[in-house]
Amino acid sequence: MPQNIRMLRVGVSDESPFMVCAVESTLAAELTHHQISACPADTGHLLISLKEEPLDILITDFTFHLERHDLNGVSKLEEIHRQLPRLAIIVLTAQTNPAILKKVMKIPVNAIVSKRDDRRELIKAFRWVCSATHGTFYSEQVKPLTQAALAEPVSALLSPSEIEVIRLFAMGYSLMDIAKARKRSVSTVATQKYNAMRKLQLQSNADLIKYVFAQELI
Repeated sequence: MPQNIRMLRVGVSDESPFMVCAVESTLAAELTHHQISACPADTGHLLISLKEEPLDILITDFTFHLERHDLNGVSKLEEIHRQLPRLAIIVLTAQTNPAILKKVMKIPVNAIVSKRDDRRELIKAFRWVCSATHGTFYSEQVKPLTQAALAEPVSALLSPSEIEVIRLFAMGYSLMDIAKARKRSVSTVATQKYNAMRKLQLQSNADLIKYVFAQELI
């Protein structure tokens, strides 16, 4: 038996204390030789914490706050990787927007797991990271989303008019404002917005706004 096995230092960063507790319980029930600690959720305090008490693996989510006008949640992951490139990162998220996931996939994270997955997927991701396997682990719920993320870009799916309508809508203009600016009827603009959301498989205005920002259409 190997002696003096080094304990892995694992941090969990999530805005929900319940999720932090759930992750800690899941890992503790299945794995050994690791120490788990809760980390701050906001980027600034998280980075300070990571530098003061370095980790081997960080399990974290990224968020979009419409009410705080903070729509670039991916920047949290980018900044962590930029400042701590050797830190292994497991993204645990409820995000299902293909455009946003596509941006996350461009960051060298080690695994992406959905909060809708069975808990065993998180264990698989953890073991993937510990084995130093190359590439990124995608959980069962995430795999089809990554395929959608790699599909045709928004410009190939939507007409120029539809792109302009959703762009203006995400900037805060009402359908009436957009109709006046584009010299179209409100019903025409509403139809273009509806068609764009249908093609992109988006269910809400919040999802539409997140998509526009993720695609950097503004």
